[in-house]
Amino acid sequence: DSDPLEVLEHASREMLEVAHGATDQKVECVGGGDLIHMDIPRPKLLIGEDAQDKARLLAEGQLMLFSGPPKLGKSLLVAEAMVSLAAGDLAWLGFQIHGPVRVGVVEAEGGLDLVQDWLRAMAADLPREAINRIRIPKTLPKIDLTRPRSVMLLRRFIETEELKVLALDPFFRLHRAEENDNREMSDVMAALEELRAQTAVAMMLVHHTAWATQENTKGRSSVRSRGASVIAADADTLATFDYPEEDDEESAFYLYFDIRRGPKPPNLLVLRDAHLRHHPTAMGQKKADEKEIAVARKSKGGALTLKQVKILLAKGPRTL
Repeated sequence: DSDPLEVLEHASREMLEVAHGATDQKVECVGGGDLIHMDIPRPKLLIGEDAQDKARLLAEGQLMLFSGPPKLGKSLLVAEAMVSLAAGDLAWLGFQIHGPVRVGVVEAEGGLDLVQDWLRAMAADLPREAINRIRIPKTLPKIDLTRPRSVMLLRRFIETEELKVLALDPFFRLHRAEENDNREMSDVMAALEELRAQTAVAMMLVHHTAWATQENTKGRSSVRSRGASVIAADADTLATFDYPEEDDEESAFYLYFDIRRGPKPPNLLVLRDAHLRHHPTAMGQKKADEKEIAVARKSKGGALTLKQVKILLAKGPRTL
């Protein structure tokens, strides 16, 4: 940790420089015409298609926020992403994975036994070498992102394990700030941004919305990240979960993506099978096909309903 006296001296010196207009910091510029032809390095893509007309879901140094009501399976979807990234040759929700890479999981709610459960369900048939690229700290103290020591420990974890992606789950257990206060949450998000800038690690953050009520269980407009607006505003990619309108079982949910840069992927109906693997199906922009969810075409020429799809999935994993 920095010496408090040194920090105070540095801050005082900056204040004096600003007061007297004596700062020696220079502002360097580039012309717009030169910028057009400049070769600017792009962050390495981790999830998505490396093309201008395709969705780039996650690249090094970026933040992906998973937001939605509790008990819809946000953690399981992130867990499957970790397995896919570590294995390197498994698609995730139909999106291309650029791996294999080393990934870290900080599970602040369930502990090692929870991680063990989903690893056994999702990855038992994969090579141990591949799954060992998923790094789970055994001795990491409780993280509080409002404290510099916790941020330093996370940085040490990222650098020591050479992580390319870090999953933090759930967000509200990793800080003591007031989530409805933009000023307090700005400090927390700034700490995560600094970590990404220092290490180039990409982050997946699991964040709960408020508990659903009878009035707000339907439709995307009702799904809002709990807490200050700065949380969602800082995300490069926002993945929003919602309840399916014709089925309230936990094995199905709607998923919407918002991306800061590039084209937006289609809305998805996602079904989870007994092996905790997820099967996506593109949906209409306004869920126009809810009466007959068009997930596959069969010999009769009609679309399968959600109930019929679940019967098919119960017979074994498959991509619809």
